[in-house]
Amino acid sequence: GQGANGRQLFLRPLGELHSRPIPSTEGSPIAPVISWDGTQVAYVMFVQRSINVASLRGGPPIELVDSGFQGTPAWGPDGFVYFIGTDHRIRRIPGTGGTVEALGALPPPASAGRYRHLEILPDGRSALVSEEVGVEGESAERRLHLVDLETGAVRTTLQGVAGFYVPEEKALVYVAPDGTLLAARIDLGSGSMRGRAVPIFGDISVRGGNTDLVFGGGTLAYSLPGFNSAETLVWVDRAGAMTPVDTAWHDPELESFALSPDGSRLAITIDRG
Repeated sequence: GQGANGRQLFLRPLGELHSRPIPSTEGSPIAPVISWDGTQVAYVMFVQRSINVASLRGGPPIELVDSGFQGTPAWGPDGFVYFIGTDHRIRRIPGTGGTVEALGALPPPASAGRYRHLEILPDGRSALVSEEVGVEGESAERRLHLVDLETGAVRTTLQGVAGFYVPEEKALVYVAPDGTLLAARIDLGSGSMRGRAVPIFGDISVRGGNTDLVFGGGTLAYSLPGFNSAETLVWVDRAGAMTPVDTAWHDPELESFALSPDGSRLAITIDRG
């Protein structure tokens, strides 16, 4: 959110109506992730290209990593912050700072692909890694890999954007690219699925390869399409008839646009988030 000194992180307990700023997080914080014990938040400083950790109990943030990572960080149940290096190797560092430890190396992503998100599963030995394949935007293919942290080997691949493992059900709950929420029973030891994935319900917001799916404490939270849903530029004539404008972009986040004086061109601001 916007604080007194610019963009910064805010914290709001679910039982309260007001948020409070997290001190010393001003700048360009993105991708905040709460630790498993609820005491710290890891996030990326977009401009500085660093991974930082701030205590939710107060105190100055710690810079954990200042380069060499891609995608977003993730907390493990062991108190470590995990991330994917630019060399596709999974690494981790204590949430209090220290030495970076190298783990398994992921296979190189598919042609024109990249790894985007990382989620450490409760067993501490497995992770979910999302991969974007193809042209960036809505037309890209989304893959969700179950990988072994120690070796980086891919055990199972699903067509999904993001997901979480529910230990009580021994199931992976994930969002398909079309916004359908599915559940698949899976054996984390072998990485094999037990039967087919079962659709639960649809109409979850998926935009630009991202979704607001969050799981914790037995509760699943998600957002529906609405604000910031799919956008299309259209011409509107004086009678109210609309004609779509053919552009090379596939549903980007359009922040603003301006029409040239001769009416033949558009200048568009695109937020690639």
